[in-house]
Amino acid sequence: RIWPEASRLPEILPPEMKLKKAGILDNDLYEYVLRFQGAGEKDYIDVFYTTKPVESASLPGAEYGRLAGGSVYLNAKAWNVFENYIGESRTARWVTDEAAVLIVSSREISQLQHILEQLSGEKIVRRAAPQEGAVELYFMEVTDTSFRMGPETRTFAGQPGARELVEELLKGPQDQGLNRIIPEGTRLLDLRVENGIAYVDFSGEIVAAGYGAETEGVLINSIVWTLTQLEEVEAVQILVEGKVVDTVGGHYSVSKPLRR
Repeated sequence: RIWPEASRLPEILPPEMKLKKAGILDNDLYEYVLRFQGAGEKDYIDVFYTTKPVESASLPGAEYGRLAGGSVYLNAKAWNVFENYIGESRTARWVTDEAAVLIVSSREISQLQHILEQLSGEKIVRRAAPQEGAVELYFMEVTDTSFRMGPETRTFAGQPGARELVEELLKGPQDQGLNRIIPEGTRLLDLRVENGIAYVDFSGEIVAAGYGAETEGVLINSIVWTLTQLEEVEAVQILVEGKVVDTVGGHYSVSKPLRR
């Protein structure tokens, strides 16, 4: 599949949205950005694009779906997406093996979904709601061109707790198409949930794997996405040997609680 050209966006976006800025980015996540603005400064649609997609720990989504052979993450209440976005915004991210598009906007999430569907020429297929006692454990899926999260549905006799979910992550996947992402030998030292934050304390092996940016993003998201399925967990603080650390692989900050 040929990735849609940016030149198509003006004809897909609402007519009042005008291109205000275009830029080249120097970071590990995206290569280009286009800013479209409506009647006021607070009415915007920003479109980020890259041909080197990676899993991003800073950009979790509230809902998951499939689109044109790729994954879609939709978040109607994203907070502080990047440094330039303070407060609440909406995000829609479409990731394939070849590229990724991230839309950050003040518009309703339904409009962002429509933009992605117009770009792809297909409809988003939402992930079915899990049955009672069933949860998604997130491991790593390896493709020819990338490393990304891969969900595995597990069914438990009752509703599992946070500790049980992390212990299952440590054991690794049952699906042969997925790979363990938490480094071999890593132990769960402690786990507690206070005021909606799960404090997960791992042994030092979790920082000794020498992961690159893409794999580190999968690692962090695996833990955050798995735990924030629980009603009592709104965010995850990763600890190493009982201490808050700046990073577990040198590419992404984990010094503050990470939200889904």
